[in-house]
Amino acid sequence: MEFADVLSARRMHRDFLDVELSDEVADRIVNAGLRGPSAGFAQGLELLVLKGESRHKYFEITRPETWGQPGMANASLVVLPIVDPEAYLRRYQQADKVHTGMSTQDGWAVPYWWVDAGAAAMAMLLAAANEGVGALLYTLGGNEAAVLEAFGVPLDRRCSGPLVFGIPANDEVTGSAATRQRRPAGESIHIDVW
Repeated sequence: MEFADVLSARRMHRDFLDVELSDEVADRIVNAGLRGPSAGFAQGLELLVLKGESRHKYFEITRPETWGQPGMANASLVVLPIVDPEAYLRRYQQADKVHTGMSTQDGWAVPYWWVDAGAAAMAMLLAAANEGVGALLYTLGGNEAAVLEAFGVPLDRRCSGPLVFGIPANDEVTGSAATRQRRPAGESIHIDVW
């Protein structure tokens, strides 16, 4: 698939068929998440991959049916991008980075652990589109602590937002994208001056 086609094919799906992805497809999607940028090459992002019974456990905790998304629990792959802010702080305490003043969380105007997690998520979303797989990036909301505890994630880590992948039940555009128009590029892109 051409890259422009991958970009236009990428959309959020909330309803999946109860069909497993092959291990090869799942591996390509997950591995794409490790190809994103990493501030200072801190590599403070890890991916918790849930398949099979662990995936069912995840959906028992998050209960998407209670917020009108019962088909989401059919997704065959859940990926939780887990960030370790301390990995970034340790990296920026090293001799080649200490001059930046980013050895504490207050030193970061923008916490790049979140930026790197977003880049990893986008890489996985694009990989899924390239594979013809549906995907959704959303928030754990009030379920973050319960999910992280259930899967043994260290207490000092955070989830940027889970991604679910599977075979879409349909190609309907749902959610906010169904009710809101994309802004024209001319309203969002500013060249040389605002």
